[in-house]
Amino acid sequence: MRGDLNLSHGLHRFPAPLDARVNELATNQFWLHGRWQRVNIEALNTGCGEFEAQTSKVDRFKVRWQHGGLGVVSWWVILNSSQPGYPPDFIFHDPNFLPPMEKLQSLARWDASSPNALFQVFEELIVALQLYELRKIPEAIRREYEGVIIAPEVVTKYCSSNVSNAASELAEFWIRLRFDEDPVLYTDLHYKMANRQCTLTCDLSQGLFSTIGKLRFVDVETSLEKMVKRVYEHISQCLASEKKSIHRRREVLDSVLSLQGDSLLEVDMERFRSIRLLLKHEEVYVEVLIQLPPLFLEATKIIEFVAKDAYNQRRELRQERSVTGKDPMAIARETLVHTNDMTVEIAQYFLDKAGQP
Repeated sequence: MRGDLNLSHGLHRFPAPLDARVNELATNQFWLHGRWQRVNIEALNTGCGEFEAQTSKVDRFKVRWQHGGLGVVSWWVILNSSQPGYPPDFIFHDPNFLPPMEKLQSLARWDASSPNALFQVFEELIVALQLYELRKIPEAIRREYEGVIIAPEVVTKYCSSNVSNAASELAEFWIRLRFDEDPVLYTDLHYKMANRQCTLTCDLSQGLFSTIGKLRFVDVETSLEKMVKRVYEHISQCLASEKKSIHRRREVLDSVLSLQGDSLLEVDMERFRSIRLLLKHEEVYVEVLIQLPPLFLEATKIIEFVAKDAYNQRRELRQERSVTGKDPMAIARETLVHTNDMTVEIAQYFLDKAGQP
């Protein structure tokens, strides 16, 4: 392809205001099939004179992006350098894709002076393309998807479906689930249905991952509706357990501080998952990090310890220990026994080394 656009060099080939239209299309992002994307602009061409002529102005080009199971999709965008205020025209990858004008309000009411005018048309075309593809999905599966995305926990804006080019695959879906009406607690599901098996990928938001940790979810349902329900219930249960365990972690850390608060370096006051102490054995100082697990319940009381000398940090110990204490103070005492043992072990290493001839 010739004339691929480099915004720092090729944009001057577009006459104003077409340069602004193309720039907004190239720099804005849109959400599609589980990720934010930018279109690639390429195959610059002109409808006025020879492309190679220095006097010609580029007014048509291809936009290309990754479109789920369809792979790379590209459309021609045709502007008019002689009449820059005219609305754009398009040549689509699928000749049967002809969205009705009433679905494209930004194009029907085209205003070349409006900011992001071309990008708004492109977003509406993407929505129309998703509806067009949805009609290709087998009816039973399509109705199931349409029922799923109206649930209150589903964020419809971030949902889409796609029919793959592969003959063995029926459809794939991208669905965002939100929890506790919190915008930072969500997961994006990618569910792929095939003739023989279904696969599921769960991408937890940073807020959700930091709250419940890694998702341990293996079994995959062959029904989209059941699969979404299972994931939502599973994560909701994890969040409910986390709310209980955060209170227990706080009690344990409070107990540790009451026993050895004068050794405190830092403590996690947001999630109550860790505390760092500066301990001493003879003349050697040792930093000990105590990390409590996300779901700190009766059945899950494994604590991670990381100890290293406070000077050169050349010696480090990592251990996971189960604690058997029933109440927070008993757990704190048991925890400090482990930290003292690790402190002595690291300190003794340096003391022995210092005593060598």
